[in-house]
Amino acid sequence: MDGLGVDADTKQADTWYQKAFDAFCALEAKGDFKHKTYLQYRIGKLFAAGLGTEQDYTQAAKWYSKAVQKEHKYAQYSLAGLYYRGNGVEQNFEKAFHLYEASANQNNPYACYELAKMLRDGVGTACNAKLADEYFASAFSGFSILEASAPDDKLEYRLGQMLHTGTGVERDDAAAEGFFQKSAEAGNVYAQYALAMLWLNDEAKDTDKAISLLTKSAENENPMAQYALGKIYLEGALIEKDVLRAEELFLRSAKKGNAFAQYQLGKLYLAGEEPIKKDVHKAVGWLEKSAEQNNSFAQYQLGILYLNGDEIRQDIAKAETYLLASAEQGNPYAMYRYGCLLRDVYEANSEALAWIQKAADREHPGAMYTLCQLNMKDNFAVSSGYLNRLEQLDRTENSYIAYYLGKLYLMDENKLKNITKALSYLQEAAEQKNDMALYALGKVYLAGEDIPKNIPLAVSCFEKAAKLKNSYAEYQLGQLYIRGVDVPKDVTRGLWYLNSSAEKDNDMALYALGKLYLAGEDVPQNIEKALDCLQKSANLENSLAHYQLGKLYLEGAVVRKDVSKALYHLEKSAHLENDWAMYTLGILYLKGEDVQKDVDAAIEYLEKAAEKENSAAQYQLGKLYFNGEEIPQDVSRGVWYMEQAIANGNDAAMCFLGRAYLVGDNLPKNIKKGLDLLQAAADRGNEYAAKMIADFHANAAFAAVSILHKLSLILQNNTAAMMPKKPVMPAVDKKEFLAILRKKEEHGIRFD
Repeated sequence: MDGLGVDADTKQADTWYQKAFDAFCALEAKGDFKHKTYLQYRIGKLFAAGLGTEQDYTQAAKWYSKAVQKEHKYAQYSLAGLYYRGNGVEQNFEKAFHLYEASANQNNPYACYELAKMLRDGVGTACNAKLADEYFASAFSGFSILEASAPDDKLEYRLGQMLHTGTGVERDDAAAEGFFQKSAEAGNVYAQYALAMLWLNDEAKDTDKAISLLTKSAENENPMAQYALGKIYLEGALIEKDVLRAEELFLRSAKKGNAFAQYQLGKLYLAGEEPIKKDVHKAVGWLEKSAEQNNSFAQYQLGILYLNGDEIRQDIAKAETYLLASAEQGNPYAMYRYGCLLRDVYEANSEALAWIQKAADREHPGAMYTLCQLNMKDNFAVSSGYLNRLEQLDRTENSYIAYYLGKLYLMDENKLKNITKALSYLQEAAEQKNDMALYALGKVYLAGEDIPKNIPLAVSCFEKAAKLKNSYAEYQLGQLYIRGVDVPKDVTRGLWYLNSSAEKDNDMALYALGKLYLAGEDVPQNIEKALDCLQKSANLENSLAHYQLGKLYLEGAVVRKDVSKALYHLEKSAHLENDWAMYTLGILYLKGEDVQKDVDAAIEYLEKAAEKENSAAQYQLGKLYFNGEEIPQDVSRGVWYMEQAIANGNDAAMCFLGRAYLVGDNLPKNIKKGLDLLQAAADRGNEYAAKMIADFHANAAFAAVSILHKLSLILQNNTAAMMPKKPVMPAVDKKEFLAILRKKEEHGIRFD
């Protein structure tokens, strides 16, 4: 069958196996004799392998069990394997462990090796690294003795592997190479593969010789060699790249059940690298086969596919299942994305944080970046720790590390904010063609806050990112060209970018297109297109789109009024933290015009909006509390909300509070403060405030004139009253008066 000493002949081999099987069964049935237990073990082996009879694991277990009753160590070992894999018996790791232990204690090196693995991994028993090492050492010693007495390519391969990995013995690649060569020369395909890989990882070895040996192993149908050789052809670093040859090798390996090859095929069909055509259906099929074998990379890839819903229909439940399965196997990328899913979809923040922390503990850059951001305000010591760890990572193979560092050094909350460092890191990532870094650089140059504004450089960065299919950059370019503020207006070009971004499910691009078609200014109005774009954006959880749709259905101007739809979209928008949706709902429930009046709900929505610094909500709450409308009056709380609104530039609040101070309404009269607030409102274009100021001054002038007139009259009256009066002469007789005058004249007194 194996072609040892003669040409391989499977048919003839099967004939001899059947003869052996019949002979063993006949001998075993004769009764109790010295070799009966061994025959029972051999019959079990033939059933397990399907040699000389149909493969039947149940029968194999039955015959092994008979031999185990006599403590046959190889039967114990073989039965343990059936219990471990669940072949012919119900899977039971504890039974497998005890059977391996019984066999190992009879100096079976194969059982020692399997027992050591279970102790190392904690399968069927508690983890015990020390005891595992002891059994691995026993296995190595036992294999060495067996190989020395009877050279065997399988034993030589095992010994080589143990020496190469340092299992049960000090690592020694030179000694490992010797055993691999012996085994490979005997035609062992696994040793050929192992030796080839050993040479490929040693720059001093002959690469061509290694690839030749790997090819030989692959041609001998070694699935691991086929997979490894496929990777070499796909990468094209050691030999000329040949994607079709890689596909063929992956297929051969995958069909033999190699989970890594199945995963590579999935990636290959997903990417659609020329000349292979993209085939998402095929890709998912192979990834699922790999995931079924607990390949954590395939599980992660499927999780991301179902989470994003880009290539296949979104399925959060499946995404969660695959990401969790991968995360539980220690995949840090799955840990991070599973944590993000828990946070963003289920709002399970504490559990999410635990998984993100696990990912960060395994040096996942994205997890460290997230935790660095989270702790920036409240725990800078922790944040700076993650920042330092990120800087220590090797950035050669992962451009996102430099991108994350650039973003962190841009943050205003970062006490170590450093624009020079930020730009340097972002530029480093951009040179590695990191589209997000190019986009971030474009945003920095466009904003002109930390560095001088540079529109040509911003546009250049956005265009480079757009060529790398960055939908955010496409959205920015679309907005720039349509608005025509920083660049010459070009609606056609702007629409092209927005549509390209929207095709990639960019929710902001879809929202922008919806607004454009709704307004009908830069493009012909198209309500149907507008609603379609807004709905697609809303489906992507865009709060602005939900708010816009809510307003449209509430107003009923361009679509049929539908209060239930309006409430649905406004509530979705509010749930997505849109403060204007919260404010709108608050006013709706306060007025009770299109919905049943509910003051409690109104106050709750308005307070939520006010917490988000929505000045309209702050003003509305201020009025309600100040005037005691719908709720118990609380002037101080009303003033507090008004002041919050004023701090956020709300001119209506300035006008309201200014008037209150001016006339002394519920507040001590303070003309200066009132006029200052009214003037601030008037400066912001508030006509009512301007009229109040004008009226106040006009009324003041009229009052002054009136007061002066009244004062003049009072003064006139008072003056007349205060003038000295002539003495009133008593009435006398004229004759008597003249007599007096004559008498005075006689004395020299005259009255001229």
